[in-house]
Amino acid sequence: MGVAATPSSCPSPGDSDATTKAPLFNANNWKVSKNILDLVYHGYVSDPPGVPLYGVHPDSEISVLPVYRCFRGTNRTEGAVHTHLRSHLPSSGTSIRHVEAALDDFTLIHNITNGAYNRTGRRYRGHFSPWIINELQDLSISLREVLTEPCEFPGHVNGTYYTPTSEHIGILPVPPATRADGGMHAYSPSMDGRQKHHHLAMLQGVSKAILPVHTDQERELFHALMQAHPAFSTPNGEPNWKEGVRVWNRCVTVQVLTDLCQLIEQLRAYHAHWSNNSKIKATLSRTKAECECLRALLAVPVEHPAILTRQRDNPANSIAAEHGLRAPANDGSTSRSSPMDIGDNAAGNAAPSSSSPGDPLTPAQPSTVREVMETMSRKRVADTYSAREPAKPRRRPRTCAKCTSKDCKGKKVRSLCKNDCPDCGKGECQGRNSRRPGKKCWEAWD
Repeated sequence: MGVAATPSSCPSPGDSDATTKAPLFNANNWKVSKNILDLVYHGYVSDPPGVPLYGVHPDSEISVLPVYRCFRGTNRTEGAVHTHLRSHLPSSGTSIRHVEAALDDFTLIHNITNGAYNRTGRRYRGHFSPWIINELQDLSISLREVLTEPCEFPGHVNGTYYTPTSEHIGILPVPPATRADGGMHAYSPSMDGRQKHHHLAMLQGVSKAILPVHTDQERELFHALMQAHPAFSTPNGEPNWKEGVRVWNRCVTVQVLTDLCQLIEQLRAYHAHWSNNSKIKATLSRTKAECECLRALLAVPVEHPAILTRQRDNPANSIAAEHGLRAPANDGSTSRSSPMDIGDNAAGNAAPSSSSPGDPLTPAQPSTVREVMETMSRKRVADTYSAREPAKPRRRPRTCAKCTSKDCKGKKVRSLCKNDCPDCGKGECQGRNSRRPGKKCWEAWD
């Protein structure tokens, strides 16, 4: 029951929105209101008259309140149709006729099972060939005077008694107005039955099948029209699609430059793809010289300066290397050998130190490749050990709090200990106190 608004509460043409300060009755609001009224008028918001879209759910008998089912909405369509439709359609290596047959079969089974459940509240049990039941019903009616007990078909709706619907499932035919605006001819079985894609053309109701631009022949035709024809090459950059689709379909039907017709939506979609590719090619063309210069610079190998340079061995070191001995230092002191001094260059890499021998505080600087490598290795090892965290001290093995034994079960719970107290020698003694380990049993519990 509605409540009528008083004249004082109704908005007037001069009122404005309290938040945005915009007028309530502007052109944009009138347009939005008109669209909402169109949705209501066509039954998208409210139920159309005489068509019940809500019914009592069969399981509402076990509920206190009645439960209703809605026979419209995207949830029902997405969950009951689209989810199960994918498994019924062929995945690859199929034809349009195969997909159409699979879609019709799925629609028939879905309508029978859901229709029976919505009417009776029970699952459908039977076959999915209604034409057999239709034929049996026709035969029983024609032989009713002959048969003593003719078979009855309660609840069965014979579709042959009704006018077939004009709706289509699957590939929809092109409306006559769209076909005339696009300059396409109607399908003729005698003339168009032997051409390529004739089955698709028959379903669409046109002389040439309609498919998106996907062949090399169609791409070349589109490129030629964009370069030369005034319907495609306009001053504002956007083609005249109404005239452009007529030009394309005229090239298909009259000049036979390709064998597929197009619609405005398909040409507009391919034009966006073609424009994107054209911009990419134009950018590559403008930056061709810069790209070639960069490629030339990247192709030239760059010599990286060596971090360590090998020093030429002097004759004295070469002689020492032949005998496998380390060259002595200039100060006459005996140098300490290293485990790294193995190989052909062990003796040759030794050189006199640059620091004075009398200054013990000045460290000797490495002067050969071998010494530099040894210094770097020692530094890396020292850094690695210094970066390590100190090891946690190991915990002492757990012992029994009563008898202080490592093998006693009382190390888990004191009550499990069966041994005598090591202090007083009594079995009923509770032993030492774990919080005062230095005290005897008779001192720890005071």
